[in-house]
Amino acid sequence: MGADGVGMGRRNKPTITEIVRRCQASYRDDIAWNELMVYLTPGIIKKCNSYGLAYDEIQDILGGSQAELVTSIQNIKKPASVRYFMRRIVERQIYLKFRTKIKTVRMTIPIMESLLDIKASEDPFNDTMVSELGDMLYRIIKVLPQRDQDLIYKCFFETPRKPYKQIEKELGIPPTQLGAYRAKVLKKLKRLWKDKFGE
Repeated sequence: MGADGVGMGRRNKPTITEIVRRCQASYRDDIAWNELMVYLTPGIIKKCNSYGLAYDEIQDILGGSQAELVTSIQNIKKPASVRYFMRRIVERQIYLKFRTKIKTVRMTIPIMESLLDIKASEDPFNDTMVSELGDMLYRIIKVLPQRDQDLIYKCFFETPRKPYKQIEKELGIPPTQLGAYRAKVLKKLKRLWKDKFGE
């Protein structure tokens, strides 16, 4: 009977296909949605960790990804592929977070060339290239100490641009030393880029 009980338990456990179908049938099915997120969350966290996101950023991505899944789950034709579907959502959420921070995706290629002295692309409007470079640049910048990250953001991404004196004050850098400090940070960034991507 014990063996039968185990077998019955296994048969009664819903499959991922059944869970997805229930979620598609009703966004109010809390049990199904909880089971679906338990199934998907480890993969989401793993993807976020690969980008070096902090705990608070991961929580933002989790929340944003689940909200997007709720509105798009009807688009899943094969429920068993929900992990792949969710991975695309997570990648988009991470990219949107980065895009929001730097204000505009279109700036990525000239910024890459300015920061790293590399020729990124002959076509500055190649969205695929922009996306890939943005992801690569984000991963490298996240390795830097927080003040170095803030300096790169304020000097290259923030709009409108601020006077050097104001940036020095905000970052706690001695007067007239921003140029020298920025040069050190860029040298560090280029070294990290070369170590990571070999370019």
